[in-house]
Amino acid sequence: MSESMNDEDLDYLSRVNKLYSFIIKKYQDYIEKSETRSIADMPRLITPESERVSDIASFIKSKFPSYLYENDFYGASIQALEYLKSNIKEVAMPVQFWLKPDDVINVGLGEDIDKNVLLCSLLVALGNYSSKVLVVSNDNRKEVFVYYEFNYRFFLIDIKGKIELFDSNKDLFSYAGIDDNSEAYEFNNLSYFKIV
Repeated sequence: MSESMNDEDLDYLSRVNKLYSFIIKKYQDYIEKSETRSIADMPRLITPESERVSDIASFIKSKFPSYLYENDFYGASIQALEYLKSNIKEVAMPVQFWLKPDDVINVGLGEDIDKNVLLCSLLVALGNYSSKVLVVSNDNRKEVFVYYEFNYRFFLIDIKGKIELFDSNKDLFSYAGIDDNSEAYEFNNLSYFKIV
């Protein structure tokens, strides 16, 4: 296929997309049942040692003359967020389907949770083992963030591009909308913890 697509090519791709959507919707219940994750499975989604994640972390580190975690991690975390914004596009899947970071990198697409899992994996690969995915559910609305501790401060990252700084994780949790009416949990490659 040539680099520029004509109307016939676009029509064909549109039809193939409709066929894939039809198949996915037809088998939605089966897919979602087999994609159900237990609490024990959540940490396995964070893969800082996978080949693709390690390669990207190495590339980010190479942007610093001599990467030293204590001096360069904050800047590297911004680079990791920029990588996500530039290379991974948002997609809304018709079914709940978990992607691992390497899958997200390979296809260049992911849902909000997938992109946050990738970001957390990158931050751990860059040396910050406190990095966690934070999921907050309030009133039928779910928000996903990544946060980490660095130099005795707490950083909350919204993958749309915003980084907020806090003196305590209590302040961070309050800002993220966690209260007594919320459901919230956090996880990384080492642990899962239900906050509320």
